[in-house]
Amino acid sequence: MKFFRFMFLTALVILSISASTIIVGVMYAYQFNDDENNLYYSELSYRLIEKQMERRMEMAAEHLFYSVDAIDLRNSITLSLVNQLDDSAFKTKMMNIAAAETMTGYYYELGGEDHINRVVGSYERVVIDRALGAFREDLTENVQMDIVKVESQNYLVFINQYHNYTDNASHFIVYYTPFENFANTGFLNDLTNGNGFLNIEIILDSAISDNAVSFRDGYIDITKDAYNVVYMPVTEVSDHWVMAVYMGKPRIISAINQKINMIIMTIIAGFFLFTFIFLLLSKKISKNLDDVVEQVDHIANGHYTNKIHLKGIYELEQLSNSINQMGDTIDAKISELSKKNAEMLRLMIEALDANDTYTKGHSERVAKLARKLGEAVGYEDIDQLVSAALLHDIGKITVPENILNKPGKLEKEEFEIIKQHTVVGKRILSQSSAFDNIDDLVLYHHERIDGKGYPEGLTGEKIPLGAKLIAICDVYDALTTARPYRGAMTHEAAMAIIIEGKGKQFSEKVVNAFMTLMF
Repeated sequence: MKFFRFMFLTALVILSISASTIIVGVMYAYQFNDDENNLYYSELSYRLIEKQMERRMEMAAEHLFYSVDAIDLRNSITLSLVNQLDDSAFKTKMMNIAAAETMTGYYYELGGEDHINRVVGSYERVVIDRALGAFREDLTENVQMDIVKVESQNYLVFINQYHNYTDNASHFIVYYTPFENFANTGFLNDLTNGNGFLNIEIILDSAISDNAVSFRDGYIDITKDAYNVVYMPVTEVSDHWVMAVYMGKPRIISAINQKINMIIMTIIAGFFLFTFIFLLLSKKISKNLDDVVEQVDHIANGHYTNKIHLKGIYELEQLSNSINQMGDTIDAKISELSKKNAEMLRLMIEALDANDTYTKGHSERVAKLARKLGEAVGYEDIDQLVSAALLHDIGKITVPENILNKPGKLEKEEFEIIKQHTVVGKRILSQSSAFDNIDDLVLYHHERIDGKGYPEGLTGEKIPLGAKLIAICDVYDALTTARPYRGAMTHEAAMAIIIEGKGKQFSEKVVNAFMTLMF
């Protein structure tokens, strides 16, 4: 089957099912009422916030009075600290428990019924205006939570009263914090996270929008374009505080009637059906395309003989055949090119040996040494290094034979001609792209670390590493073979000269590696 026809039929099926699903859902929910939907959504959120607040307060009370630390503290009070309230360990335990629920202080009292009027610090024994807002309730049998007003400051207070049969007295433990501090830390974060609310803040009731309508003990405003707001009472004393919860507009209309359930079910069913069919139809294509990409990566990384076989879709079958053929062609061309390069190297070396019969075999010996030394120092491209070593003296083809084979010392002019063989070698090799990566190694293999070499007098790290390796192998072979002007040196004598040239003619790192290799 043609790929275009396959994709056309796939798209037709998917679009038909999707359109039918949407039409059924819209036709069923033919009545639109955004205001009712927003109001319904906000009322649900109001109830959710109430439940979240109740749960948050219960969790705080449980930690303050029923955690392992709290029970341990209560036992400590009963057993040893009744008359030692200034004990630092006692204070530390109390404050550790307080800090875990963002409480700012605590109060302990043995006996008495007016504990709520003796909070601590500068507010001791002042009259407290109790709040009667949504938060006030008995959380457990022995724990009361209240919002109180102390000198115009609203405080959230948790009180635990228990009877100690050891001393037959009532004990009170009170934890407190300014309500705004509690509300603007972990409490608001707990309400915001995971509920989809945009923002929550504590404000005065005077800031409530005039467009808000009453609901339960608070208000709901659905008149904003971008969001709805739920206002919930915090206190019902002077300077009333409310909690404003901002939430996004509902995206599904007509939520007030039960038809919304049908819309949601229809859309979800259509989505899963759409996804299921699409996955079934596209799975084969995706797998085939992955295979194609993997095969192209193999070819890009030099693995030309790997094969790929795709079936079922005409275009993909043709593509797989073409990729396989491309890999075979590239492999054949590279093999052919490698053979031609090898033949070219042999011809050039033979031409050099014919011109300088006294040093015949020198290039092969230097290449062998260079391979071993390159492997010892971890040279990146050993084949490139060996090729450069084989051709390092190719420029001597242009040097007259009487100079190459002169038995005595060369005149200055003759030595200048000899020195040109590196430049000539570079010029010869640069004529072919096959030698792009080795011509610089040939050019610089007579440079010295101290800058006294030729042709450019390079120093230190400016000399390519490959040229440094070839240089030391070239010198060693030249010293240990007979020349027209002298006999062959021993291995020890040659190594002594090389060691003497460390840091001057040769790189110290290369000399050290060469010594390890040769001793």
